[in-house]
Amino acid sequence: MVQLPGSLKQRIQRFDKIIFSRAARPFRFVCTGGLAGIIQLGLLDILVSKGWESTLANIVAFLISAQVNFIMSFFFTWRDRQPATDTQAKYVLLARWLKFHSSIVFTALLNQIVFIVARSFIPALLASALGIGVASLVNFFTMNTLVFRPKLAAVQSVYPAEEEQDMMIMNDRQPEEENV
Repeated sequence: MVQLPGSLKQRIQRFDKIIFSRAARPFRFVCTGGLAGIIQLGLLDILVSKGWESTLANIVAFLISAQVNFIMSFFFTWRDRQPATDTQAKYVLLARWLKFHSSIVFTALLNQIVFIVARSFIPALLASALGIGVASLVNFFTMNTLVFRPKLAAVQSVYPAEEEQDMMIMNDRQPEEENV
């Protein structure tokens, strides 16, 4: 095992605490969405260059990038909201996957509606950016409050003498901060 010098270890721990703080969640959301967007555009370019029809290529690229987006959202953006047990993990993963995809269908439609309306007044690129911005804000709110919301879980005490269960939020990393 590699031994890190004390100051380097402290810097890494401080970086970890900052990057995975609740206040940094919007930053992680942007990074996750940006990575998914780059993957979608890259796959679209590859598939079109291989002779795929562009609409079909874009659909396939979107579906693949959506899976990357979900995985990154689950393990990176909202990593502090993981299930408490392995038994819960299977159910929670499937439930969140379904909610995630339902949500992105809605926000994709919202993006397109904003684009169509805005395109009547402003250039296409600006209309597209506006659609992306509006959909992203709605998407963050939806993901944060519905898809990856913190769950209350009954957690049995570690002391066998105590039989009552305590209710606690599974996110015990930073309970004093607001839910962002």
